[in-house]
Amino acid sequence: MSNFIELKNIATSLNLEEFLDTQDISARMFRKLLKSGNVKINKELAKSKKRELNPGDIVRLTMPDEKIDIKPQEISIEILYEDEDILVINKKPFMVVHPTTNVKDNTLSNAVAFYFLENNINSKVRVINRLDRDTSGVILFAKNSFGHQQIAKQLENKTATKRYYAVVVGILNIKKDLINEAIGKCEDSMGQCIRSDGLESITKYKVIEEYNNSSLLELEILTGRTHQIRLHLKHLGHPIIGDTLYNKECKDINRQALHASSISFKKTRIDEILKITAPLPDDITQLIKILKAE
Repeated sequence: MSNFIELKNIATSLNLEEFLDTQDISARMFRKLLKSGNVKINKELAKSKKRELNPGDIVRLTMPDEKIDIKPQEISIEILYEDEDILVINKKPFMVVHPTTNVKDNTLSNAVAFYFLENNINSKVRVINRLDRDTSGVILFAKNSFGHQQIAKQLENKTATKRYYAVVVGILNIKKDLINEAIGKCEDSMGQCIRSDGLESITKYKVIEEYNNSSLLELEILTGRTHQIRLHLKHLGHPIIGDTLYNKECKDINRQALHASSISFKKTRIDEILKITAPLPDDITQLIKILKAE
């Protein structure tokens, strides 16, 4: 079943292309829909992107059915929120988000493909924000190309907000600050590192709780670089507990103590800000109990 979006023009002296630009519809998606006959004005097929609009005209964009492009696999998922365009999931740790060369099955995308199949959602699986395999928490999938480009644009423009919790080594002298250290590929390995000629990378943090020799931080990323939080906290001298890549193993938790706790964004079809949260998982909650008791 096709999904459609209706937009009402209230302006004067705008053509179809100009109007859709004011509605944050990407030019690429518009061209594709126009070419495939999926754009209508007042129920009549639009044939030209330069068609002049009148105040009160209704533009309908139809999202055509697509074939699911990833093998569906019946895997349990925890849905935090869903609407016509977006699916928000509380990702479990130790789960790869998308199939790779080395991991082809049992990924979160395989689970979402099965959910789409079972619920007659005829769409490709589109991941909007990614999380590392061992990081838990809020992750977004789009149910159509409109939902994907709407939320991706908010992330690009920094109007959407992603927050995380991390349990780190040590007590920070500065309790609230901004880390602005560029990140790029290391010259001597395939990994990422702090380097002056890297890409701009900005992370805000504040201390939430302090224990004997560790702290719980809330973090907000203003850029989305690979391993950004993990690298920035290592650079600060307070690596994440359990992070075997940038710190060391921990007997009290078998992964990095990093959790994507919330995301805030404007809904795709109405002017309303939505905040979705995922509670701390059991393993991080248990780690905090152990640290408090030390």
